[in-house]
Amino acid sequence: MSSFEHYWMGTNRDVLSLILELPPVICMSKSVPLLLSLVIPIYNEAQVIPLLLCSLRETLAQRTEFWEIIFVNDGSCDLSLQLLSEAAIDPRIKILSFARNFGHQTAITAGMDFAEGDAVVVMDADLQDPPEILHEMITQYYRGFDVVSAQRLTRQGETVFKRTSARLFYWLMRNMVDARLIPEVGDFRLFSGQAILALRSLREQHRFMRGLVAWLGLRETIVPFHRKHRVCGETKYPLYNML
Repeated sequence: MSSFEHYWMGTNRDVLSLILELPPVICMSKSVPLLLSLVIPIYNEAQVIPLLLCSLRETLAQRTEFWEIIFVNDGSCDLSLQLLSEAAIDPRIKILSFARNFGHQTAITAGMDFAEGDAVVVMDADLQDPPEILHEMITQYYRGFDVVSAQRLTRQGETVFKRTSARLFYWLMRNMVDARLIPEVGDFRLFSGQAILALRSLREQHRFMRGLVAWLGLRETIVPFHRKHRVCGETKYPLYNML
């Protein structure tokens, strides 16, 4: 058995077992200072970054919790990194920058590894994941849920092909992979510290975060929302990527 296999079969499994055996938090006192981490992958989003920063600051200003935003620059070749660097004059804004494009799931993983928050929210940069949903997500976190998932009720501005292919994707995954996968739930989620520790213990190279979350089976609730148009720029998931 290799050293890696020994690590996985021993230490890593023991850590995961301990994490999953921890009792759920039933209620958290609102007097306890909460550090909220936002993890946002960025790939050629120079057009949307100023709007995103403005929207996030406005939303977070309404909260009493402390916060940090971790932007993961996934090998952007436009002005994204420059704009993020200018915004990082605020010490609450942090940047991880990849030398090349490693992909959305890898960017999410890096951000979650780097996050210091008591709760971590993963969201996309295009404002189709509306920041105002954060209020309800945090409310559900205080109620004791380890995973708060945003579920799309509608998809504005998307083609019939995109909506149909999305429905087919979730049908196939639920019937062929894991029935616990929730339809119309993407990567827009809030994770408790317990959930983050569990996800950090899983180090697959080819990652499917939605599947990992379903497999862990942590206490989860849903926050429904209507997905809006992308505010500007182009989708980073063309047909080839979706296939």
